[in-house]
Amino acid sequence: MDPSLNVFFTIDDLKVGKTKPIYFPEKDPSKSPRLLSREEADTIPFSSKQLPYLLEFFSFSIDSPQAKAMEYILRQCELEPIKGETKFCATTLESLLDSARGICGFDTQLKVLTTTHLTVSTTLLQNYTFLGVKEISAPK
Repeated sequence: MDPSLNVFFTIDDLKVGKTKPIYFPEKDPSKSPRLLSREEADTIPFSSKQLPYLLEFFSFSIDSPQAKAMEYILRQCELEPIKGETKFCATTLESLLDSARGICGFDTQLKVLTTTHLTVSTTLLQNYTFLGVKEISAPK
């Protein structure tokens, strides 16, 4: 399996001492597209039925890697969740945080963590070991 697609984990993965390989491609933030605001995203019809419009809107050719990725993601987002799965496709950072708050409870204080590359490395797949796990009660 392509390591860049291995972004999911299960409750069984969340055990102290368990190691999980995680793919973090190094990206130059100045070359990355900016995040859309909620107001901007709400005007865009994120749907596989609207793929031709979306490709034109974002100026992607139909055969481009971006177009293929967009089609794949839209189709994944439109699939029904499997039994027991909490599924959500975020279109903005705000909607992602809203979803996390809805799952964990709106009174839950969230901590946002970031990763900074301190050195130039060609290693994109790194093993991360869970040093601690704190269970929180959540409505879902």
